[in-house]
Amino acid sequence: MTHLAAQTFNKPKHDSKHLTDTELISITVTDEHTIIEMSYKSNGMDGWCCISPNSYLKDHKTGKKYKFLKARNIPVCPEKYIFKRAQLKKFKIYYEKIDWDNSINIYDFIEEAGFGSPFNFYKIELVIAV
Repeated sequence: MTHLAAQTFNKPKHDSKHLTDTELISITVTDEHTIIEMSYKSNGMDGWCCISPNSYLKDHKTGKKYKFLKARNIPVCPEKYIFKRAQLKKFKIYYEKIDWDNSINIYDFIEEAGFGSPFNFYKIELVIAV
């Protein structure tokens, strides 16, 4: 298993995402957490966002799930951030530290459906330079 002090993957490659107005900015792996930095662009009033406490990261190879820990700059559902105008909102979501077993690691970021439009990114590639 490879040890990482803190490694950031900027704009990691992924196959798909559920919402077209969300952007995966970076994923940072520290000794304690995996931190996903994202943005969501609202098109105007009536929009809202939150992150489900049931969201998780899933190792594509092993199926292991990494639990949600906390969020910064986005409410945890059922609380909601209500947009008052079109705007871009950046936020961070903290999960358990992911495990590494090779130089290419693939994960899915899944938000549980049922809280409105979920943030889902599939086959996120985190490539460790060896």
